[in-house]
Amino acid sequence: MISGTVVATGGNGQAIVNSSVGLLDVAARTESSQLQSEIRMEMLSRAASDSAARPGTQAPASLAVLSREWPALEESMRALELASPQTAAQLAATVSRPGPQLTASMLFFLAAVRAGSLGGWIGRDASQALGSSNGRLLSALSGDFQSLNRASEGGPESGGWRAFFMPLQNNDALEQLRFFVLPAPYQQQDENRGEEEEDREEERRDGETRFIVDLLLSGLGAFQIDGAVAQKSLSLLIRTHRALPKDMRADIIDIFEKTAARTGMEGAVSFKVQKEFPPLPVAELLPDGRQGPDVFA
Repeated sequence: MISGTVVATGGNGQAIVNSSVGLLDVAARTESSQLQSEIRMEMLSRAASDSAARPGTQAPASLAVLSREWPALEESMRALELASPQTAAQLAATVSRPGPQLTASMLFFLAAVRAGSLGGWIGRDASQALGSSNGRLLSALSGDFQSLNRASEGGPESGGWRAFFMPLQNNDALEQLRFFVLPAPYQQQDENRGEEEEDREEERRDGETRFIVDLLLSGLGAFQIDGAVAQKSLSLLIRTHRALPKDMRADIIDIFEKTAARTGMEGAVSFKVQKEFPPLPVAELLPDGRQGPDVFA
């Protein structure tokens, strides 16, 4: 067990901890309000230590790491900037970022993950450039992509939930967006309902699919969208640790209502302030059920 104090934040928002063994760079998003916090760190296993290794080790990351960062991708982008700046720019343009092309780039990434095709996402030029300049790094990136593919398959062990951990370029920082989908066939049914109630419920749900988007925003902190969509309905619950500004809530409602009117769907969007969010659906994949590090305060 190692004790320490959070004394600063690194370039990617990670915690810099002054500990009994010296300064430590801990892969955990840290806000200014957390400075001078006392923490204790426990090494869970050799495998956990290896999976949390620094990007330069070029070792495949565990899903626990990939849920909050993608070291091999960050290192690949830096390596390409030196080996082939033009290819590096092409790869950077492929990574999703806020803007008009966000949806298209996200769908492109999700399709590549479901197909297990790293080359289909980063492109032939990037694959060849990395293979020539740093084959071990390309191998680590490929191993990470296969882990993402397995997480996206869902199944009984995750209650049917499919997990997607997606890179998002937010200003100068590369962050991981967590996206979970529960297809309609896995929705639980109440065995005690009457036949008429079941018929109405089946018609209402109409093959309802649940989804959760979980991310950490630099200006707002933890932000979660919990939604359900069917053929004719869409409902959203937005969770935050502190209340969103009134004008932001109004903008979200306006966008939701216009989208619903354009698509002919019914539903509503609501907001909820919670100090602690519910555990993510595939909590067994993560060290603490959310995006946090292997650190216990």
